[in-house]
Amino acid sequence: MSHDTMANVLMISTAVCWTLAYLLIIRRSMKDKVYGMPIAACAANLAWEFFYSFIEPFPPPQLYVNIVWFAIDVVIFCQVITYAQSDFPKWPRPILSALIVSALPLAYLIICFSHQARIVPVSSAFAQSFMMSALFIGLLVRRGSMSGQTIYIGILKTIGTLLIAVLLYFVYKVHRQLSIMTFLYISVLGLDITYVALLFFQIRKQGYNPWVRW
Repeated sequence: MSHDTMANVLMISTAVCWTLAYLLIIRRSMKDKVYGMPIAACAANLAWEFFYSFIEPFPPPQLYVNIVWFAIDVVIFCQVITYAQSDFPKWPRPILSALIVSALPLAYLIICFSHQARIVPVSSAFAQSFMMSALFIGLLVRRGSMSGQTIYIGILKTIGTLLIAVLLYFVYKVHRQLSIMTFLYISVLGLDITYVALLFFQIRKQGYNPWVRW
């Protein structure tokens, strides 16, 4: 398999896995009436995908993937605002919604700063993946419930991130220019596996079969 073919296969596979994970988050949120992506992670995703779709757009085909992800993240963010009250019942809805929305400009400014500081987009993306993976574990532990989550969301998220790590490490060899990337590859994978394991046992604890719950 040629270098370019391998890169395209890995990029497409990553896009498919993450897109399916996002769609399952939307589906599960609608069923359980809770948000399925941690608030900070959702704001960071939305800001990153907006910036690299419309401000400093990636070259195609990644540009098209970013735009699709941005559209899906808009839906997820709307679900966060809609269902946040279930996680924070003591907060008045207007104040809670305002706080959630305020995370967007902050996340966007951080992305702008990282771009101006010449931080490579893949580096900032993997830093966000690290944050997201940790926040998913935090969300599960805080709720003490499988609400808003399925084992397939965790597995797809893990595979998608692993595939892009393989692409960056073995094909593009990004770690040779950015030593922090090796740490991020390993730590994100470790967090994702931990999340899947914790979620599996939580679903079993609540009396459900993790493999039949979408």
